[in-house]
Amino acid sequence: GGYGRSVIIKVQFNGKAYFALYAHLKSTLVNVGDTVYEGATLGFSGQTGNAAGQPYQDAHLHFELRTGLNGPAVDPGLLLGYGALGDVLRAELNEAFSALR
Repeated sequence: GGYGRSVIIKVQFNGKAYFALYAHLKSTLVNVGDTVYEGATLGFSGQTGNAAGQPYQDAHLHFELRTGLNGPAVDPGLLLGYGALGDVLRAELNEAFSALR
């Protein structure tokens, strides 16, 4: 599929279930039904799925947090109290570029 080799784990956060997707992996170290713990290595960044053979992309990790296996994606920054991650990153980049001027 488009995600290539991937791992999906069910996580609990503030009493709600979410599904964390790690995609485009070169290889995985866990199997269906395994119990994984915080800090465990799930696999290695790769370039599989629709990222395969793209000359402009190196190995990378595609991460999504969803409300269900096929549910809508959730911005993890909002769950962690950072605000929208795009807004946080934009502010940090603006600050970094301002320091260079």
